[in-house]
Amino acid sequence: MVFTGGMGSHSPAIRSRICAGLGFIGAIIDEGANQSGQTIISKKDNPVEIMVMQTDEEGMMAKHAFDLLKNN
Repeated sequence: MVFTGGMGSHSPAIRSRICAGLGFIGAIIDEGANQSGQTIISKKDNPVEIMVMQTDEEGMMAKHAFDLLKNN
């Protein structure tokens, strides 16, 4: 599972709330890793790895729009 974007990348509380009910599939957050901004925030030996990744969504949208306009 990967958290990206503004809220996914910058809100440990939101990540905790989302994963709170997902223990049945093995998505269990290591709260220490989550709060300290680690990339991998799942507990060790979880069947589901939980990651936080920085993205540049606005930059990618601008690039794709530019490419579309350039090619037309």
